Amino acid sequence: MARQHTRTGGKAANTITYERYGKTCVRSKQSKVRQTPAMKKRSSNFAIASKAARISWLFMAPLFTRKDGTRYIRLTGAFSSWLKGKDLENMTPGEMDYVKGFVINPEKQVGNKWGEHISVTRNDTGIQITILQIDPAVVMTLPKHTAYIKITIASLFIGLPEASSYQAVSSSLTINCNKVFSATNVQHDLDPVPGSVILCGYNIECLDAYLHTVPVRKKFCLPGTIVYADWVAV
Repeated sequence: MARQHTRTGGKAANTITYERYGKTCVRSKQSKVRQTPAMKKRSSNFAIASKAARISWLFMAPLFTRKDGTRYIRLTGAFSSWLKGKDLENMTPGEMDYVKGFVINPEKQVGNKWGEHISVTRNDTGIQITILQIDPAVVMTLPKHTAYIKITIASLFIGLPEASSYQAVSSSLTINCNKVFSATNVQHDLDPVPGSVILCGYNIECLDAYLHTVPVRKKFCLPGTIVYADWVAV
């Protein structure tokens, strides 16, 4: 015997009729959400923050060596907090709150004072990173079997709002933990366009006498931070 199936659906006034699991159901139409100018600005700024975050972790990859599924979300949040509901054209040039000081590795960091020994300044050709004289054993708590410290420094500029222009540079230094390290300068040549974010951060890796990576305790991580974030106004 043939079976006949009847499907019901349609709109009437402020209701919608539809079929679900063989039953006819009715629901009210969703009213149109009207966005205020402030809501639209937050939405567009979130899109800008999302682009900036994606470019940052893609092109500062030498810093994001640790597996971390939250980095994109956390970076987007940092850029969003800096932008808030403002127009880029009205953003004050200079240091970017929330982005500067962004902790790259989310777990509890091994005790360190690296941030106090790294400074960044802009010059005519880009930025100069200065690593002050340090005693590695004093600057941070060294995991067992550490003989060397590898510090990686990465810099990046991103043109906003489209994030269609960018340039990245990275350098690395290997420091003997049994000696006091003399101060040194590292130059990263960048040519940012007006309306750019300039970022610079570092990441630390501990190595043994054979230059193999030394593991740290579970739920701990080695230092990694964005120490410089500057907005070059339009």
